[in-house]
Amino acid sequence: IQAASCIVVDNLEDDVTLSAALYSANINPKAHLLAYFKDEALSQLLNQHCPNAECIPAVGAEMLAKAAVDPGSSALHQELLSSTQGMTQYSTIYPESESQTKVQAIFDFLKRQYQATLIAIDTGNGIELNPHLDKHVSPGAKVFYIADERLGTIKWTLLQN
Repeated sequence: IQAASCIVVDNLEDDVTLSAALYSANINPKAHLLAYFKDEALSQLLNQHCPNAECIPAVGAEMLAKAAVDPGSSALHQELLSSTQGMTQYSTIYPESESQTKVQAIFDFLKRQYQATLIAIDTGNGIELNPHLDKHVSPGAKVFYIADERLGTIKWTLLQN
């Protein structure tokens, strides 16, 4: 735990998950901490004590409701979550070495250069899905995209602001 860059906590019992996550965060506060919870209240409790923890909620009921209203949604979500085939979701950091730009510039650049689609950004205030094309993106922002595979070295210098 002390040397881990990422810690994943998943137990059948949410209270054990919470205890293990708190323990792990205390031992290694710099690690990327992921915890899976069935009870959203416990994920909120962990976030109060460990704001950098990433809590993964159970989404079965939500997935059923979404598929009932929008048929095919479950297949779409499965495709986006798959790590072995087809298009899936990834993230990268807009480099500190680049200048501020707009979502439209990054959206167009990723699509034209890499056949990837920007779906969200996080400029430090939480994830914003389908951001407005005029929204400013500063260096250090997280960019979420859909692609056939993770984009290795993105040639940001080719980006036309």
